[in-house]
Amino acid sequence: TGRPGRTLAIRVELDGIAVEEPESLAHLPYRDGFSSIRRGVMHACGRIRFICQPAEEGSRGAYPILQAGVLDDVDMIICGHIAPELELGTVVAAPRRLLSTTKIDFEFTGRASHAGSHPQTGRNALLAGAAASLAIMALPRHADGMTRVNVGQLHAGEGRNIVPSHAWMEVEVRGETGEINRDLTAEALTRAQGAAMSFGVECRKRIVGEAIDYQPEASTTQLLTVCARRARGCSKVLPTWNCDYSDDGTLLIRRVQEQGGKGGYFLVGGALSSSALKPAVDFDEAAVITLYDTWANLITAVLGNWR
Repeated sequence: TGRPGRTLAIRVELDGIAVEEPESLAHLPYRDGFSSIRRGVMHACGRIRFICQPAEEGSRGAYPILQAGVLDDVDMIICGHIAPELELGTVVAAPRRLLSTTKIDFEFTGRASHAGSHPQTGRNALLAGAAASLAIMALPRHADGMTRVNVGQLHAGEGRNIVPSHAWMEVEVRGETGEINRDLTAEALTRAQGAAMSFGVECRKRIVGEAIDYQPEASTTQLLTVCARRARGCSKVLPTWNCDYSDDGTLLIRRVQEQGGKGGYFLVGGALSSSALKPAVDFDEAAVITLYDTWANLITAVLGNWR
Protein backbone atom coordinates (compact mmCIF):
# COMPACT_ATOMS: atom_id res chain seq x y z
CA THR A 1 0.00 0.00 0.00
CA GLY A 2 2.98 2.31 0.46
CA ARG A 3 1.73 3.17 3.95
CA PRO A 4 3.53 2.33 7.22
CA GLY A 5 2.33 -0.63 9.23
CA ARG A 6 2.67 -4.37 9.51
CA THR A 7 3.19 -6.60 6.50
CA LEU A 8 0.84 -9.37 5.41
CA ALA A 9 2.09 -12.05 2.98
CA ILE A 10 -0.28 -14.14 0.88
CA ARG A 11 1.11 -17.24 -0.82
CA VAL A 12 -0.74 -19.59 -3.15
CA GLU A 13 1.52 -21.84 -5.19
CA LEU A 14 1.70 -21.42 -8.94
CA ASP A 15 3.48 -24.18 -10.82
CA GLY A 16 3.06 -27.13 -13.13
CA ILE A 17 2.69 -30.80 -12.27
CA ALA A 18 3.81 -33.71 -14.43
CA VAL A 19 0.35 -34.67 -15.68
CA GLU A 20 -0.78 -34.92 -19.29
CA GLU A 21 -3.69 -32.49 -19.57
CA PRO A 22 -6.66 -34.10 -21.35
CA GLU A 23 -7.61 -32.85 -24.78
CA SER A 24 -11.31 -33.40 -24.30
CA LEU A 25 -14.34 -31.14 -24.42
CA ALA A 26 -15.30 -32.57 -21.05
CA HIS A 27 -12.21 -30.85 -19.60
CA LEU A 28 -13.07 -27.19 -18.98
CA PRO A 29 -9.61 -25.64 -19.60
CA TYR A 30 -9.35 -27.43 -22.97
CA ARG A 31 -12.92 -26.50 -23.92
CA ASP A 32 -12.43 -22.84 -23.06
CA GLY A 33 -8.92 -22.53 -24.47
CA PHE A 34 -6.71 -22.10 -21.42
CA SER A 35 -5.16 -25.56 -21.03
CA SER A 36 -1.42 -26.10 -20.84
CA ILE A 37 0.66 -25.43 -23.95
CA ARG A 38 3.42 -27.74 -22.70
CA ARG A 39 2.90 -31.45 -23.26
CA GLY A 40 3.15 -33.53 -20.10
CA VAL A 41 2.86 -30.56 -17.74
CA MET A 42 -0.35 -28.96 -16.51
CA HIS A 43 -1.32 -26.38 -13.95
CA ALA A 44 -3.44 -28.56 -11.71
CA CYS A 45 -3.72 -26.77 -8.40
CA GLY A 46 -2.31 -23.24 -8.38
CA ARG A 47 -3.80 -19.76 -8.03
CA ILE A 48 -2.61 -16.16 -8.29
CA ARG A 49 -0.50 -15.10 -5.31
CA PHE A 50 1.58 -12.22 -4.13
CA ILE A 51 4.58 -14.33 -3.17
CA CYS A 52 5.21 -16.02 -6.50
CA GLN A 53 6.76 -19.28 -5.36
CA PRO A 54 7.72 -21.78 -8.06
CA ALA A 55 8.09 -25.55 -7.71
CA GLU A 56 5.77 -26.41 -4.86
CA GLU A 57 5.42 -29.78 -6.58
CA GLY A 58 8.40 -31.71 -5.29
CA SER A 59 8.72 -29.31 -2.33
CA ARG A 60 11.61 -27.43 -3.94
CA GLY A 61 10.42 -23.84 -4.26
CA ALA A 62 10.08 -22.52 -0.72
CA TYR A 63 13.80 -22.50 0.14
CA PRO A 64 14.72 -19.89 -2.50
CA ILE A 65 11.97 -17.67 -1.07
CA LEU A 66 13.45 -18.06 2.41
CA GLN A 67 17.02 -17.52 1.20
CA ALA A 68 16.02 -14.38 -0.67
CA GLY A 69 14.80 -12.77 2.55
CA VAL A 70 11.30 -12.24 1.20
CA LEU A 71 9.78 -13.09 4.59
CA ASP A 72 12.17 -11.15 6.80
CA ASP A 73 9.67 -8.33 7.47
CA VAL A 74 6.45 -10.34 7.27
CA ASP A 75 4.11 -10.31 10.28
CA MET A 76 1.55 -12.76 8.94
CA ILE A 77 1.51 -15.24 6.09
CA ILE A 78 -1.51 -17.17 4.86
CA CYS A 79 -1.44 -20.08 2.40
CA GLY A 80 -4.55 -21.24 0.55
CA HIS A 81 -5.35 -24.10 -1.77
CA ILE A 82 -8.27 -25.44 -3.80
CA ALA A 83 -9.20 -29.00 -2.75
CA PRO A 84 -10.92 -30.83 -5.65
CA GLU A 85 -11.81 -33.71 -3.32
CA LEU A 86 -13.76 -31.49 -0.89
CA GLU A 87 -17.43 -30.63 -1.43
CA LEU A 88 -18.05 -27.29 -3.11
CA GLY A 89 -18.88 -24.63 -0.53
CA THR A 90 -16.70 -26.19 2.15
CA VAL A 91 -13.79 -24.29 3.68
CA VAL A 92 -11.28 -25.90 6.04
CA ALA A 93 -9.84 -23.35 8.46
CA ALA A 94 -6.90 -25.41 9.76
CA PRO A 95 -6.20 -28.70 7.95
CA ARG A 96 -4.23 -31.31 9.83
CA ARG A 97 -1.81 -34.00 8.70
CA LEU A 98 0.11 -31.81 6.29
CA LEU A 99 3.00 -34.24 6.23
CA SER A 100 6.68 -33.50 6.61
CA THR A 101 8.55 -34.83 3.59
CA THR A 102 12.01 -35.27 2.09
CA LYS A 103 12.63 -35.82 -1.62
CA ILE A 104 15.85 -37.70 -2.41
CA ASP A 105 17.64 -38.46 -5.68
CA PHE A 106 20.07 -41.39 -5.64
CA GLU A 107 22.76 -42.03 -8.24
CA PHE A 108 24.48 -45.43 -8.33
CA THR A 109 27.75 -45.72 -10.25
CA GLY A 110 29.24 -49.12 -11.00
CA ARG A 111 31.49 -50.50 -13.71
CA ALA A 112 30.42 -51.50 -17.21
CA SER A 113 31.58 -54.76 -18.76
CA HIS A 114 30.49 -57.13 -21.49
CA ALA A 115 27.82 -59.39 -20.05
CA GLY A 116 28.99 -62.32 -22.20
CA SER A 117 32.78 -62.20 -22.25
CA HIS A 118 33.63 -60.45 -18.97
CA PRO A 119 30.61 -60.47 -16.66
CA GLN A 120 32.79 -60.89 -13.56
CA THR A 121 34.52 -57.53 -14.00
CA GLY A 122 31.34 -55.49 -13.99
CA ARG A 123 29.66 -53.83 -11.03
CA ASN A 124 25.91 -53.78 -11.58
CA ALA A 125 24.40 -50.41 -10.68
CA LEU A 126 20.95 -51.49 -11.86
CA LEU A 127 20.80 -54.32 -9.33
CA ALA A 128 22.03 -52.00 -6.59
CA GLY A 129 19.26 -49.55 -7.45
CA ALA A 130 16.66 -52.32 -7.58
CA ALA A 131 17.80 -53.70 -4.23
CA ALA A 132 17.73 -50.22 -2.72
CA SER A 133 14.22 -49.60 -4.02
CA LEU A 134 12.93 -52.80 -2.43
CA ALA A 135 14.71 -52.07 0.84
CA ILE A 136 13.36 -48.52 1.00
CA MET A 137 9.80 -49.59 0.16
CA ALA A 138 10.08 -52.10 3.01
CA LEU A 139 10.72 -49.39 5.61
CA PRO A 140 8.65 -50.17 8.73
CA ARG A 141 5.77 -47.89 9.64
CA HIS A 142 6.07 -45.69 12.72
CA ALA A 143 4.26 -46.10 16.02
CA ASP A 144 4.08 -42.35 16.62
CA GLY A 145 2.25 -41.32 13.46
CA MET A 146 1.52 -41.73 9.79
CA THR A 147 4.25 -42.50 7.27
CA ARG A 148 4.46 -42.60 3.48
CA VAL A 149 7.27 -44.02 1.34
CA ASN A 150 7.54 -44.13 -2.44
CA VAL A 151 10.12 -44.96 -5.08
CA GLY A 152 8.83 -42.97 -8.03
CA GLN A 153 11.45 -43.56 -10.71
CA LEU A 154 14.33 -45.93 -11.40
CA HIS A 155 16.34 -45.65 -14.61
CA ALA A 156 19.40 -47.75 -15.34
CA GLY A 157 21.57 -49.48 -17.88
CA GLU A 158 23.28 -48.93 -21.21
CA GLY A 159 22.25 -51.92 -23.27
CA ARG A 160 21.10 -55.53 -23.29
CA ASN A 161 24.60 -57.03 -23.27
CA ILE A 162 26.29 -54.53 -20.95
CA VAL A 163 26.52 -54.83 -17.18
CA PRO A 164 24.80 -51.57 -16.13
CA SER A 165 27.22 -48.98 -14.77
CA HIS A 166 24.69 -46.28 -13.91
CA ALA A 167 21.33 -46.11 -12.15
CA TRP A 168 19.28 -43.14 -11.02
CA MET A 169 16.36 -43.25 -8.60
CA GLU A 170 13.80 -40.76 -7.24
CA VAL A 171 12.49 -41.39 -3.72
CA GLU A 172 10.25 -39.58 -1.28
CA VAL A 173 9.41 -40.20 2.35
CA ARG A 174 6.72 -38.46 4.42
CA GLY A 175 5.94 -38.41 8.11
CA GLU A 176 3.17 -36.99 10.26
CA THR A 177 5.81 -35.14 12.27
CA GLY A 178 9.24 -33.78 11.51
CA GLU A 179 10.84 -36.35 13.80
CA ILE A 180 9.17 -39.26 12.01
CA ASN A 181 10.24 -37.87 8.66
CA ARG A 182 13.84 -37.47 9.83
CA ASP A 183 13.86 -41.11 10.99
CA LEU A 184 12.53 -42.29 7.63
CA THR A 185 15.04 -40.18 5.72
CA ALA A 186 17.99 -41.47 7.73
CA GLU A 187 16.88 -45.06 7.26
CA ALA A 188 16.33 -44.61 3.52
CA LEU A 189 19.84 -43.20 3.13
CA THR A 190 21.30 -46.11 5.12
CA ARG A 191 19.47 -48.71 3.06
CA ALA A 192 20.51 -47.19 -0.24
CA GLN A 193 24.13 -47.07 0.88
CA GLY A 194 23.91 -50.65 2.09
CA ALA A 195 22.54 -51.82 -1.26
CA ALA A 196 25.36 -50.02 -3.05
CA MET A 197 27.99 -51.66 -0.85
CA SER A 198 26.53 -55.11 -1.40
CA PHE A 199 26.99 -54.75 -5.16
CA GLY A 200 30.32 -52.94 -5.01
CA VAL A 201 29.06 -49.67 -6.50
CA GLU A 202 29.13 -46.05 -5.35
CA CYS A 203 26.01 -44.27 -4.14
CA ARG A 204 25.54 -40.50 -4.14
CA LYS A 205 22.46 -38.83 -2.72
CA ARG A 206 20.96 -35.38 -3.17
CA ILE A 207 18.14 -33.85 -1.14
CA VAL A 208 16.03 -32.05 -3.75
CA GLY A 209 12.98 -31.01 -1.75
CA GLU A 210 11.60 -30.73 1.77
CA ALA A 211 8.48 -29.67 3.64
CA ILE A 212 7.48 -29.75 7.30
CA ASP A 213 4.29 -30.28 9.26
CA TYR A 214 1.82 -27.48 9.89
CA GLN A 215 1.23 -26.15 13.40
CA PRO A 216 -1.96 -24.04 13.37
CA GLU A 217 -2.58 -21.14 15.72
CA ALA A 218 -5.96 -20.66 17.41
CA SER A 219 -6.19 -16.93 16.69
CA THR A 220 -5.33 -17.28 12.99
CA THR A 221 -7.71 -20.21 12.61
CA GLN A 222 -10.51 -18.15 14.17
CA LEU A 223 -9.76 -15.25 11.83
CA LEU A 224 -9.84 -17.53 8.78
CA THR A 225 -13.12 -19.04 9.98
CA VAL A 226 -14.79 -15.63 10.21
CA CYS A 227 -13.44 -14.52 6.83
CA ALA A 228 -14.58 -17.75 5.13
CA ARG A 229 -18.10 -17.60 6.60
CA ARG A 230 -18.59 -14.20 4.99
CA ALA A 231 -17.42 -15.44 1.59
CA ARG A 232 -19.85 -15.98 -1.27
CA GLY A 233 -20.53 -19.66 -1.90
CA CYS A 234 -19.33 -20.81 1.52
CA SER A 235 -21.93 -23.14 3.01
CA LYS A 236 -19.86 -24.52 5.90
CA VAL A 237 -16.50 -24.10 7.56
CA LEU A 238 -14.81 -27.18 8.97
CA PRO A 239 -12.37 -26.59 11.82
CA THR A 240 -10.02 -29.22 10.39
CA TRP A 241 -9.67 -32.04 7.85
CA ASN A 242 -7.03 -34.70 7.17
CA CYS A 243 -4.90 -33.71 4.17
CA ASP A 244 -2.36 -36.56 4.08
CA TYR A 245 -0.22 -34.68 1.56
CA SER A 246 2.64 -32.19 1.81
CA ASP A 247 3.09 -28.51 0.95
CA ASP A 248 6.36 -26.62 1.32
CA GLY A 249 4.39 -23.50 2.15
CA THR A 250 4.73 -24.90 5.68
CA LEU A 251 8.39 -23.82 5.57
CA LEU A 252 7.30 -20.25 4.89
CA ILE A 253 4.74 -20.38 7.69
CA ARG A 254 7.28 -21.76 10.17
CA ARG A 255 9.81 -19.05 9.30
CA VAL A 256 7.29 -16.28 9.98
CA GLN A 257 6.21 -17.98 13.22
CA GLU A 258 9.83 -18.25 14.36
CA GLN A 259 10.18 -14.50 13.80
CA GLY A 260 7.23 -13.86 16.11
CA GLY A 261 4.62 -13.57 13.37
CA LYS A 262 1.51 -15.55 12.57
CA GLY A 263 0.75 -18.11 9.89
CA GLY A 264 -2.27 -19.93 8.54
CA TYR A 265 -3.28 -22.43 5.88
CA PHE A 266 -6.81 -23.00 4.59
CA LEU A 267 -8.55 -25.09 1.95
CA VAL A 268 -11.54 -24.31 -0.28
CA GLY A 269 -13.55 -27.24 -1.59
CA GLY A 270 -14.12 -27.41 -5.32
CA ALA A 271 -15.40 -30.91 -6.10
CA LEU A 272 -17.44 -31.28 -9.26
CA SER A 273 -20.83 -32.77 -8.53
CA SER A 274 -20.68 -34.98 -11.61
CA SER A 275 -17.39 -36.76 -11.02
CA ALA A 276 -14.92 -37.96 -8.47
CA LEU A 277 -11.18 -37.38 -8.54
CA LYS A 278 -9.55 -38.00 -11.89
CA PRO A 279 -6.18 -37.28 -13.52
CA ALA A 280 -7.41 -33.98 -14.98
CA VAL A 281 -7.83 -32.58 -11.45
CA ASP A 282 -10.81 -30.56 -12.61
CA PHE A 283 -12.69 -28.54 -10.03
CA ASP A 284 -15.83 -26.43 -9.93
CA GLU A 285 -14.68 -22.89 -10.71
CA ALA A 286 -17.33 -21.45 -8.39
CA ALA A 287 -14.77 -22.30 -5.71
CA VAL A 288 -12.60 -19.44 -7.01
CA ILE A 289 -15.23 -16.93 -5.84
CA THR A 290 -15.16 -18.40 -2.34
CA LEU A 291 -11.36 -18.38 -2.41
CA TYR A 292 -11.26 -14.77 -3.60
CA ASP A 293 -13.75 -13.54 -1.01
CA THR A 294 -11.91 -15.30 1.80
CA TRP A 295 -8.67 -13.57 0.74
CA ALA A 296 -10.42 -10.20 0.39
CA ASN A 297 -12.09 -10.50 3.79
CA LEU A 298 -8.78 -11.53 5.33
CA ILE A 299 -6.94 -8.55 3.88
CA THR A 300 -9.67 -6.18 5.02
CA ALA A 301 -9.68 -7.64 8.52
CA VAL A 302 -5.91 -7.51 8.89
CA LEU A 303 -5.42 -4.04 7.48
CA GLY A 304 -8.41 -2.60 9.29
CA ASN A 305 -8.00 -4.22 12.71
CA TRP A 306 -4.87 -6.28 13.26
CA ARG A 307 -5.38 -9.06 15.85
